[in-house]
Amino acid sequence: MIYIIAIGSFQSLLLLLLMYNNKHKKPFDFLVKLLLLFVFVHLGIKFVIYAMPTGLFQKGFVTFIDLAYGPLLWMISLKLKNDAYRPAKHWYLYLPAMIATIFFVGITIFSLLNRYPPLNL
Repeated sequence: MIYIIAIGSFQSLLLLLLMYNNKHKKPFDFLVKLLLLFVFVHLGIKFVIYAMPTGLFQKGFVTFIDLAYGPLLWMISLKLKNDAYRPAKHWYLYLPAMIATIFFVGITIFSLLNRYPPLNL
């Protein structure tokens, strides 16, 4: 499992670098790069969680990036349909992901400082 996550993370990073060096830029490229960055961060966090010894963080611990995929894919599809669409006017769609990020980082820091698993289900 951990090898599949590492390969997926590496592939998303490689695609992100290839898109960054692309000479033929399209209007929705920024959003696709953002999606690839989200995938890289998501799989990177999963890799760290599963690489921890004795399953300290594996049981009942989820990441926050899942909440950003839906709004981002919606914005990509709108940008493909209409080049004049500005994704910044719908920033509020990322509020659940931002709130979850704050909780994720807080729980992680608290758990690491106190040597507790985040959830004991």
